[in-house]
Amino acid sequence: MASLSGTWLCSETEGMAEVLKAEGVGWMQRSALAAFGHGKDKSTQTISTNGSHFHFKTGNAWNSIEFDVIADGSEQDISRVDGTIVNGTVSLEGEKLIFRMGESTVCREATAGTMTMTISCNGKTAVRTYKKQ
Repeated sequence: MASLSGTWLCSETEGMAEVLKAEGVGWMQRSALAAFGHGKDKSTQTISTNGSHFHFKTGNAWNSIEFDVIADGSEQDISRVDGTIVNGTVSLEGEKLIFRMGESTVCREATAGTMTMTISCNGKTAVRTYKKQ
């Protein structure tokens, strides 16, 4: 899954308000994120891989966080962007890296210098597009 390796800048975002609400994010935080454009042109993800081991460093205007996961389908603690630790699984399905955490699913897929991150929760879906830097 070397295609995900590198530093990515969020270039487009659609549907985040609805997904954040479905995930139970409060009005104040949702409003702040909306004012921030949901990270468009500000949010970065740096991903490095070693086999099924993935290291993430995410950054934006107000924080950065680093975490590691193993994409083997086993239960593990996963750090969300806000720093909350949740239990879930991470797996590789073809060229997709999929996080499953309760009602939420996050799927990352990279092709030709573009990474698409699709976030689903309780029937709501958001898509964030990143460009390789």
